[in-house]
Amino acid sequence: MKLPSPRKDAHTRTNNKGHFRVITILTLLLLSSSLPFAHADNPYPDADDRLELPDDFHETKVALLTWSGALLPAVEKMFEYMNFTVETVSGNEIKSGALDDFDILVCPGGSGSPFDDLGMNGINRIRDFIENGGGYLGICAGALYASDYFVWKGVPSFEPPFDEDIVMGTNMNFDLFPGVGYFPIEEISVNTAMTKINIIDHTHPVTDSLPDHMHVFYAQGPYLEPHEDANVTILATYDVTGEPAIVAFQYGRGNVILSGVHPEYEMDSDRDGNPPDPAFSDEGSDWPLVVEAMKWLTPNPDSRITRTKIAGFTPEALTIGITVGVLLLWWMREHA
Repeated sequence: MKLPSPRKDAHTRTNNKGHFRVITILTLLLLSSSLPFAHADNPYPDADDRLELPDDFHETKVALLTWSGALLPAVEKMFEYMNFTVETVSGNEIKSGALDDFDILVCPGGSGSPFDDLGMNGINRIRDFIENGGGYLGICAGALYASDYFVWKGVPSFEPPFDEDIVMGTNMNFDLFPGVGYFPIEEISVNTAMTKINIIDHTHPVTDSLPDHMHVFYAQGPYLEPHEDANVTILATYDVTGEPAIVAFQYGRGNVILSGVHPEYEMDSDRDGNPPDPAFSDEGSDWPLVVEAMKWLTPNPDSRITRTKIAGFTPEALTIGITVGVLLLWWMREHA
């Protein structure tokens, strides 16, 4: 019987080890290529790129609260672009039970307030809607209205009484946020500007795939100061002041996100219904932030909107990894 050559057998084992290392490296490369893009310098799409949207966003019904001073067009355009079923609802309609037909209530920015139409009946219906599992997204004024109360920070150059601090919203507010909204932020602007926000929590589902910072449109929005010991997650802070810009928390069985800035405005594109403004640049789209927010706000996300990541990997990465792993085990068995 001819015995195998020790030299040839050693060579075979060496080749097997080499092949094993190559396949392992390829597996890691394939997986890492599909990892989330957190911490990249500019990972979110340019304004002209299409967003990667779940196929079932159209099943989520969004109610857009309207009143005489509400800033609606850009928000409407954004949600239509994202394939949501979106309708405007007034305070009077909410009092009549309109929210029963929706999944998420969005309160946009604007002037004036919706409270005259809502009254306490409408306010209580909004609270009940969220407590029973509905989502709430408040942008700028919509974040203020959700606070325990809010404070106008006096601007010395303004005419009285706006040259001094004014406490507002103590009697009429949604009272969802266990904290206070303070506006405007004079260090940014007492009017409008682009401002940098820093994502400080990459563990939350809304921000785990976002970059370290974003440039977002600001229009006299608040910073949102939670009460001490409040169960609130600060997702982003203003770069200029370090104060909270975006917060997230639960209210009953529902989820709430409040933003002092306006991610709906696309300064480099007209897809929000406004022509590009060369005086402003958001250095890429802020809509991915809204997409992730809407996933988290949607009731029963397991059955309504499927998250696209499992333990930090996309389904494509997991499929590739499992396939390569099976092939690796087969190859090792055949060459053992």
